[in-house]
Amino acid sequence: MENSILSSIGYPVSNLEELQKFVPSAFSKTYHPDRTDRYSFVATDNLVNSLISLGWELHSGKQNGVSKFARHVIRFTNPKLGYMKLKNDNVKPQIILDNSHNGGSSAQLHMGLFRLVCTNGLVIAMPGLYTNVKFRHMGVKFEELKKLMEIVAEQYTVVGTHISEMQKVLMNAVQKEEFAIKAVAQREPHMFIQKDGTINTKKVHKITNIPEILSPIRGEDKADNLWSVFNVVQERMIKGGYNRISENGRQSKTRGITNATRNIAFNKELWEIAEEYI
Repeated sequence: MENSILSSIGYPVSNLEELQKFVPSAFSKTYHPDRTDRYSFVATDNLVNSLISLGWELHSGKQNGVSKFARHVIRFTNPKLGYMKLKNDNVKPQIILDNSHNGGSSAQLHMGLFRLVCTNGLVIAMPGLYTNVKFRHMGVKFEELKKLMEIVAEQYTVVGTHISEMQKVLMNAVQKEEFAIKAVAQREPHMFIQKDGTINTKKVHKITNIPEILSPIRGEDKADNLWSVFNVVQERMIKGGYNRISENGRQSKTRGITNATRNIAFNKELWEIAEEYI
């Protein structure tokens, strides 16, 4: 289980000491020396302390590489929000703090979800919903952050309703295969998406075993609804381990997406694919 968690959302952390051990770049007091004086430095530890004071608790974290300025991702849960009211599933709302001190990204917050059954982290990308906030100025006022978190908490009610709708959308075999093909192509666009933007479906089938991608890892996901199919494919894509055959016929297993930045981006891309079936 531990390796699965690490490949998806990072090291479990419950306090600042553990966070500093596993995500030291979050505590950098300055930015990379290559940046100019115009660089807008937003200290991660200030945001972390503010979120904790607003009732959010540390859940997990990881960083890309070992640099003290490296990009890092930290997940929080809020006990007051509890679990979402979903049929046959336990999902917790999360806030995902994404930042770097090397100019690689601006500080931003994403709405996320933690699915207990597979210890897996999702990232929400619902159209028309306030799911991503970027902080471009140096000082993030506490009251401003407090108001934002209140809005986010309210929006999770909308997300819960949306997921309930996803559970009602039944998918036939053709739709499920199409969903998996789109996911595989999005995971490795350089290999499967052609210059005109279309997917090389024949190549996807040649290299990837689509039935394996759609095979539920656990009994809870054996339903044919959109939410279950999405979660099956998402877990396969993020954690890796499924078989593939290279163009020269060599068999191998895919690696999980361990890069924190790519993890967030791809999770959002998968959610957008799922939205097409609502």
